[in-house]
Amino acid sequence: MKLILFQAIPPKREQPQRDWINFLTAAEQFPLPDHAEKLAPNVWILPEGQAYLDLSRLAAKHATATRCLPFAASSGWQPLSP
Repeated sequence: MKLILFQAIPPKREQPQRDWINFLTAAEQFPLPDHAEKLAPNVWILPEGQAYLDLSRLAAKHATATRCLPFAASSGWQPLSP
């Protein structure tokens, strides 16, 4: 399964905080689909697809910068060394 680690980036202290607060408030109401997980108020693991697009649009609406890291989920734990 392809997943995306999605992070909304908080503004620097000297930048206005209003958009950030509005984004966090709206993101709190964001419905998470199956196989999604909220790791922090501004960090999610999302399945590739509509949820990622919707959260990206929400961030853009509130002038919030984001970054993402796509990855493929595997089943079970894997050892770091053989």
